[in-house]
Amino acid sequence: LRDKYHGRGTFIETRRREPHGKYTFTYECDFEDNVCSGEGTITFLDDSEEETPLRMTTYEGQIQRWLMHGKGRFILNDDSHIEDYQGNFRNHKKHGEGDESQVKSNAFMYSRGQWQDDKMHGEGVRKTATTVYTGPFENDLMNGKFEVVVKKHLESSGEEAANAIMQIQNVNN
Repeated sequence: LRDKYHGRGTFIETRRREPHGKYTFTYECDFEDNVCSGEGTITFLDDSEEETPLRMTTYEGQIQRWLMHGKGRFILNDDSHIEDYQGNFRNHKKHGEGDESQVKSNAFMYSRGQWQDDKMHGEGVRKTATTVYTGPFENDLMNGKFEVVVKKHLESSGEEAANAIMQIQNVNN
C-alpha cells in the first residue's frame, strides 16, 4: 500500500511545547491503512517542564485506532508519583475490571474493582496503609453500604509494632 503504514512497526511523534521542552509518543503495533491497532505498546515521554522531573508513561496491551482499548497494563512514573493499573480500558480510559496501585508523596493506595471513565465505579476495594474500604463506589467515591477496616499500629517499648484491627460498619444512604 502506497504512502500508508501497513504491517508491524513503530511510529514516533515528537511535539514541541512552548516556551520550552517537548514530548514524544512512540507506538509499536500493527498498522493497517495508517491506523495503529492490535497488541502493542504506547510510550509517552514528557520532558517539557524545566521545574518538574522527566515523566514517562507506558501502556502494553490491546490498542484500537491509536487508543488503549481492551486488556492492558498502564504504568506512569515520575519522581513523585507512580501508578500501575492492570485491567480493561475503553477509549483510552480505565473501564471495566481492574487493579491499580499508586504511590504518591510516599503514600500508598491499592484499588481493585469496577472502573468507568478512569474512576472507581461499582463494587470495589480500596486499601491504604491504615484503612480498607469494601463496597460500592461512584465516581471514585464510596457510595451506599460499605465496610471499613481500620488498622491501628501499637508499639510496646521497642518491640515490633502489632496491628489491631477494628471493624466499623457504616450505612451511608
